[in-house]
Amino acid sequence: MSRFWLLIKGWLVAGVTALYCNFLATVVTASKKVGFLDSVGFGQIAKEVANTAVSNDATALKALFKAPEKVSLVTPAEAVPGILCFLAMIICGQLVYQAMKKIAPKIQAPAVLYITFIGILFTCPNLLPFASFVTKSVSKVGLLPLCTPILAYSGIAAGKDLDSFKKQGLSIILVTLIALIGTFVGSAIIAHIVMKYTGVI
Repeated sequence: MSRFWLLIKGWLVAGVTALYCNFLATVVTASKKVGFLDSVGFGQIAKEVANTAVSNDATALKALFKAPEKVSLVTPAEAVPGILCFLAMIICGQLVYQAMKKIAPKIQAPAVLYITFIGILFTCPNLLPFASFVTKSVSKVGLLPLCTPILAYSGIAAGKDLDSFKKQGLSIILVTLIALIGTFVGSAIIAHIVMKYTGVI
């Protein structure tokens, strides 16, 4: 199986997982913001969450919240267009990446650069006729729920390299920590400078 089709297969599996992770994330967010009725038990909540995930009808689940009118739940079916938009961006980015490898082999740009550029084009207002649809669709999909299956797959993929990790020893842990701390501190410094310059703080 080629790298391209392996990527598509992996993204389809990850996409389905992300649909349900996204739905659960909206339930958790709503429970923190509004809260469930005091008379409702965990068993009833779990049952309604499972029913909503299968039926894509959130009416019964919303009724369990203290203020149902303030609750905004995104069922798996509602998030499908957003996931498909992401998948379309990835496919287009991969096609451009493969084409650029043949047309201009000296340009060593990663595939994620093309995918990001395609994503910007797809959501740029007044540039493409479907940009508003794409923006509205992908806004229903949260970033953190998407990270859950992706990080799980990364962990599984890293499992085959455990022998090389053992050979590197503690140095790999130290390098990882320094990279993470450096990225966090660097991002915080840049954010602080931008927010100070724009007058937010």
